[in-house]
Amino acid sequence: MTCRALKAQHRIGLLVGMVLALQVTLGSTAQGQVGFLEDRERVGIDLRQSFRSWTIDDEVTGESVEIRQFAARARATVDVVKNVDLTVYTAGGYSQDRRDVINEIAGLTDAKLKAYGYFWDDQLVASMGVNIPTGITALTDEEVTAVQAVSPNILGFTMKNYGGGTDLDLGLAVGRDLGRGWAVGGGASILVQGSYDLDSRSEYDPGAEIAVTAGADWRARGVLVSLDCLYRMFGDDQLDDAGSFADGNQFETTLRGAWQATSWGVAGNLRHVLKQDSEFDWARPASENRVENGHNIWMTLNPYYRLHDAVDLKGILEYATVEQSQQQATGAWALGFGGGLDVRLTPRAIVAVQAVRLTGSNDDGTLDLSGFGGMLTVRWQY
Repeated sequence: MTCRALKAQHRIGLLVGMVLALQVTLGSTAQGQVGFLEDRERVGIDLRQSFRSWTIDDEVTGESVEIRQFAARARATVDVVKNVDLTVYTAGGYSQDRRDVINEIAGLTDAKLKAYGYFWDDQLVASMGVNIPTGITALTDEEVTAVQAVSPNILGFTMKNYGGGTDLDLGLAVGRDLGRGWAVGGGASILVQGSYDLDSRSEYDPGAEIAVTAGADWRARGVLVSLDCLYRMFGDDQLDDAGSFADGNQFETTLRGAWQATSWGVAGNLRHVLKQDSEFDWARPASENRVENGHNIWMTLNPYYRLHDAVDLKGILEYATVEQSQQQATGAWALGFGGGLDVRLTPRAIVAVQAVRLTGSNDDGTLDLSGFGGMLTVRWQY
């Protein structure tokens, strides 16, 4: 069940009037990003358990609402043959809107299977993926409320999408090493999304998505800087064979950097998304059916210190800001700060734990956001 589908149902009245500024959900958008000079493993396994809780206090009404989510994600990559990798992804967990009555959705999400073919000395990459509908659709009213509660990107919940149809995505990317640490590349992909039951009454048919990207990396001793630009185009969604939602196209810019010394290091990420306005319920006047989107920024900063050959101490700083839309009176911001440990049990097995304190507000100060989050990750590469 995607957030776009929930918009099509016209049940957007989120608990605090805050709704998605973006529709970027894990695994549900066309993948146009290009990876440069990435090391490939024969086998890679990533198991991640996360918990996040927000308390939202409305200073006007005096209402206080707690939102929780536990998510368990599993990702495995296998080098099937010399030039082909196969990646499998799935997740499960629960989301809760805890008011006087707890509204909850719990279960598995869809499974995703994707193959990557590497050619021309690994500088040309072709991909094909399929979304297998093992998750949850046809939501009850209580499940809809729980999904809406975790939808706003400003809150940073991991699982916004619990299920959909049988999707197919195809991609092609090329990267070229220019020497002296420089690499450039570009790519394109298309995601064709299958229809599914939105609830007991309606069938939802999401539009296709097309993405094109270009980027560059520069690497020197202990230094990495990369810049990627991505443009996403969204087709019109259909509800019971009628137009229901036209998502605005978006332009994304991501700047990444890392510096590593003997025992110190820092990594950072800055992502900016400019999204065009969206429209829904086309039978209504244009002034009433337009969703005003705008500039949205995410920033992360992770310094670290090597306590031991097998132990890294990490700092965590996260910041996000979104502009207003039709469903929220003002924009909003959120800040997270904390720390963690990375422990290498073997040269290829890593256990990572982290905890963050969360705070934020909307721009006019009528909503106070506070919370906490934690994550436990086990990674094994061969």
